[in-house]
Amino acid sequence: MRKTKIDEDKTKGQEIRTLCSECDRKTFHIILKSIDETGSETYPDWSFQWDTHFQIIQCQGCKTVSFRKVDLNSEDIVQVGEDEFESEIHEQKFPPHLEGRKGICKGIIKIPRNVRLIYKETNKSILNDLPILAGIGIRSIVEAVCKEKSANGRNLLKRLMIL
Repeated sequence: MRKTKIDEDKTKGQEIRTLCSECDRKTFHIILKSIDETGSETYPDWSFQWDTHFQIIQCQGCKTVSFRKVDLNSEDIVQVGEDEFESEIHEQKFPPHLEGRKGICKGIIKIPRNVRLIYKETNKSILNDLPILAGIGIRSIVEAVCKEKSANGRNLLKRLMIL
């Protein structure tokens, strides 16, 4: 049997500490608006509970507004002490951001257009935690630079050795 409950603004006004895309570090944020979903599924020999929080948050330093989704469930438990356990928190934010990853801002216009387009897509893959696409993108950047520099060779290693 499945049960779901939705509350509006259950977490509104709470202060949280999370990564700010503008400040590029963890800062205090206030939850401006929230939709909070709690649910459970019960089976004869097993049950599962979850919480999903959709939040509009604002950094208390730079005042930037962003969107945050937080998921918790009864199956993702981590041990934090000898006899102490906590639910693992899965957080997604929009716009996505990784601490310390600013990307190329200054001088990006000087990069050849085809390399720049591949770089931008690869950076989005990294920020959205898509490691396979990011890896493909990084290789594509290297190959595009080799092509731009007219590095010939039958494989990537040989082309790189020419550069």
